[in-house]
Amino acid sequence: MSADSKSTFCTVPGCGRPHRARGYCRTHYARWRASGDARPEVPIGAVRRAQAAEPTPVVAHPVALKRRLRGLPPVSRHERLLALADLAERAGVEGWDARRFEREQAKVLGGRQ
Repeated sequence: MSADSKSTFCTVPGCGRPHRARGYCRTHYARWRASGDARPEVPIGAVRRAQAAEPTPVVAHPVALKRRLRGLPPVSRHERLLALADLAERAGVEGWDARRFEREQAKVLGGRQ
């Protein structure tokens, strides 16, 4: 980087970040390289915050889904954790006592701890 570029700032109005290339800061330059538009109307970090706010759907593996539909206990550790989380949610909603929860938990774990 030349001494010149250290003293200049991003050409996007209101940005104020140090210049990196083609008159843009690092973020606006990356946006320009990716899409051909620096998108000055979108605040920096707004896209990432919007993506983080959306919950990521949990998609079951086809084999896990088949086992679940057949009423078989989950096999993988991940499946067991998801099944236990669902079970805990159901217990809270339906107001189960500890004995019923433990009985249902034994069904989910299938003899595993």
